[in-house]
Amino acid sequence: FVGTGYSLRTKIRDIYAACRVNYQQGSSKSNIEATYTVAGKKGKTLQVNEQVESVAEALNLAKKRLREKNKDEVTGYLNMLGNFVLLSGVTVNLLGFGAFDGKYLITRASHDIGSGYTTNIDVRRCLNGY
Repeated sequence: FVGTGYSLRTKIRDIYAACRVNYQQGSSKSNIEATYTVAGKKGKTLQVNEQVESVAEALNLAKKRLREKNKDEVTGYLNMLGNFVLLSGVTVNLLGFGAFDGKYLITRASHDIGSGYTTNIDVRRCLNGY
């Protein structure tokens, strides 16, 4: 990393270790329930009450809602010398940032050719395991 600045941050509010989907079907009054838990993660359980037709569908929904909630847990930006391969949707590995080391998805990239070529990227850490 040859850069002019960076900032990486962790969000602890609205981050969950598990998601529980619970849906009671109207006419049959049967209850469909499934919980998805991220291995090794501790924290709160997100409660979801959405229509599902099966336990498998409930489990997939739980996984999806958990990813949506947790995707912005670790985010940041980096300003660096210009690099035309850094575009939105590309993944990069950050090393040398201590607890922030890992694989990140570029969510926004801007390239400036003002007084020298620079690239600014916004990133979020890729979720592992779900």
